[in-house]
Formats: sequence, structure tokens, C-alpha cells
Amino acid sequence: MKQLQTVISGNVENTTLQTTVIDVLSKYEGQKITKKHIGLLSEALPAHRVWLRKQYGMVHLEVHESGTEVYPLSLLLCHGESNPLINIKLIKEKNGGYFDAADERNKDRKKALANRQGMQELESAINDYNVAASKIRGFFKQNEEFGTDELNILRECLDKIV
Repeated sequence: MKQLQTVISGNVENTTLQTTVIDVLSKYEGQKITKKHIGLLSEALPAHRVWLRKQYGMVHLEVHESGTEVYPLSLLLCHGESNPLINIKLIKEKNGGYFDAADERNKDRKKALANRQGMQELESAINDYNVAASKIRGFFKQNEEFGTDELNILRECLDKIV
């Protein structure tokens, strides 16, 4: 069960970046976003590079982990090429995956981790699946005449389960 807990807890999303962005920008609600705001965000996120990206008729606030190729946050601020007004409600609506949806996913993950019986049942089902998968792989190794259609058999028969 430890491995399963590790997988689920490892998927709990850290929402610190987006929370910090909202905390900083909310003080300037209704103002046009400027270099001043980008500078404030850079100060609040010292391990990150922050900038506006205007491209394809949209303006994004980009947050880049310094020294890496990781872009952990790209928030759509508006459609258009000019600097938008800071509108926290709109930012959260246009980027729901970073806000309400992330909170919901984290809530579900934490609930799953707290469901001890469910975790045990899932672990048992995964073990059963792995035993069955091993038997299936062994069957195809021993019965090469089925090998030609192995992928089709697995796709057609197991996709209904998975």
C-alpha cells in the first residue's frame, strides 16, 4: 500500500505559485498590468522568472523555474495583444485547471489517501491485475501463433476493462 500512497500523494499539486500570483495581483485589481506588477511578482517568486507573453492574440503571464526548462505556470490573462486589466475573477475562470480544478483534484487525492479500506481494495485489485497480466504475457510467449494478433486481442478485450 506504501507504493500506492506514494503515487497518489506525489500527485497532490502544489498550488503555491498560482496562490502567490493571485495574492500579489489582487492588491492591484482593476489596474492595467505593467512592468511594476511583473517586478512585484518576481520579488514574490525569487526562484522564478516572470514575464508577459503576447502571442496569437492572447496575453499570458509566464512563470519559469530559473535554471531549468520547466514552465510550471502559464496563466491566460486576456484575449488581445495589449496589457490587460488585472481581473482576478477572470484569471481564475480562464485558468480553472490551476485553481478550482486543482483544488478539487487535491481534495479527491487527500480523500482517497484517507480511505484506508479503499486503498487496500485498490491495492488488492492492482495485485490481481498484475497476476493476470503476467499470465497473459506468459500465454503469448508460450503460444506464438497468437502473437500476430496479440496487440489487437489485448486492445479489443482489455480496453473494455481499462
